[in-house]
Amino acid sequence: MDLAKKFGTPEKPFSGFQIQPGAGTFENYLEFGATCGASADGRRLGETLASDLSPSPSIADQPVDHQEEGFVRALSGYTGAGAEGFTSGAPTDFNIREDFPVGSLERVLHAFAQGQGSNILTITCATPETFAHASKDPEKYDVLRVRMGGWSEFFVSMFPGHQEQHQRRPISTPDVER
Repeated sequence: MDLAKKFGTPEKPFSGFQIQPGAGTFENYLEFGATCGASADGRRLGETLASDLSPSPSIADQPVDHQEEGFVRALSGYTGAGAEGFTSGAPTDFNIREDFPVGSLERVLHAFAQGQGSNILTITCATPETFAHASKDPEKYDVLRVRMGGWSEFFVSMFPGHQEQHQRRPISTPDVER
C-alpha cells in the first residue's frame, strides 16, 4: 500500500516517518525473558533478561556469581556508533558496593559525561550481603532502593524474581590497571 496516498493530502503530503531506536526493559526483564529462548551467554529458555542495555546477570539456575568488572571499563562496552544510535533512551544499570570510593565514582561520572557509555546511567549502591539480608529481613532494610532505567524502587517491595535479578547483576568496581 502506498503510505503517501493513504496518509497524505495535497495540502499536507505524507513524507514518511522516522523510528527512534531505544533499549529499555525497565521492569519487564522478567516478562520478556519468559517469552525468549536460550541465548549464547548461557541464559536458559524463559530466564530473565538483563535489564535495559546492561551487563548480563549471573545465570538464574546457579548460585549467584558476583562477577566483578571495572566500572569505566564496563561503560566502554556501551560506547560507540551503535550506542550513539539509541536516541530514544538506552539505560545502563550498574551495581556498586557501599564502600565504592568517592574519587572513583567521580571518574565514572566524568567518563559518562564525556560520552563514555550509553545515554542514561543508573547506579544502585548495595553490597551482595545487603541484598541478601534485605531479602530475609525486609523490615530492617525498608529504605534500600534500587535503580533501573532511570527510576527507583524500594528493594523490599519488589517481587522475589525482581529482587533476584538485582542480586545477580555484576558488581562494578573501581578500575585498576591490568
